[in-house]
Amino acid sequence: MEIYKLYDSEYNFVNLIWKVELMDLSELVWTCFIQFGWPKSITLAALRKLCERGILQVEDSVTSARVSKEQVERCTSELIPVNPFRRRLSRFFILLTNFKNKMKSIMDYKKKSFRIFHGFLVVTIVCGIILTGYLNRPRTAREVRAAQYAAAKDQNIAISTQVDNLVFPENLTAGKRSTTWDGDTLYSIDCCFEINDTSTSRNSFGIIPDDLDSLSAAASSIFAQIDGIGSVRFIVYGDGYSSIVSYDKCVDSTDLTNYSLIENIVFYHSRDELHDQANNNTVTDFNGTAMYSTDF
Repeated sequence: MEIYKLYDSEYNFVNLIWKVELMDLSELVWTCFIQFGWPKSITLAALRKLCERGILQVEDSVTSARVSKEQVERCTSELIPVNPFRRRLSRFFILLTNFKNKMKSIMDYKKKSFRIFHGFLVVTIVCGIILTGYLNRPRTAREVRAAQYAAAKDQNIAISTQVDNLVFPENLTAGKRSTTWDGDTLYSIDCCFEINDTSTSRNSFGIIPDDLDSLSAAASSIFAQIDGIGSVRFIVYGDGYSSIVSYDKCVDSTDLTNYSLIENIVFYHSRDELHDQANNNTVTDFNGTAMYSTDF
């Protein structure tokens, strides 16, 4: 029997298709943005991955499910979780017990010096086993996250220098900047701006069309200088309309060195509305693990 096991984020994604049976691709992208806060690149990557696993299919830009909800839930209920740690721990205690019995037979000798020597040997071996197990133990989530933050901090220094050398429109004053990471992999860069007093308009709806070429050139420069990045967002705060101008990398499947930028502009009625969208947009990978952001 084919096993269809979905993580929580994948299940929620496929559940959108199950509810309506058929969904247009553009509608799916928009629904995922509203429901999960996913950008278009994340939605298409998730769709491609589920299609490769035979769970979803796309025909003529229409997405449908190849596997029913009942099949997935039945597979999930039949799977028996295995705890590898408990199995290793049981084997460890069995080996330790056998070792203890063998050492006990040796310690039965009446010579005191012999017993003291082997007692010291047992303590040394046990301490060595415990120390080896501690040093080779899997890192905790906190230790992994601390190492990731340290690596991100070091790379952010280099990224900050590259971004500082870019030329941004005179109407905008640069503010907070941050990077989003998936483990040790750089995912996206956010640059925040305030509309300054030199602008004839105090809202982004009035100046973004004039400064779009400069922002596009800055995004192209960032993609050219920083390897592996998939998205760049310029977040513009104004007294009236505020906006997010995002650029996503679209790589040619036949030539990975060749790519184009997908430009997307969203306007918000106030800075508070934009602030809530920009800061509460939690990005998750396909395993349901939240990515993390660091300022630079």
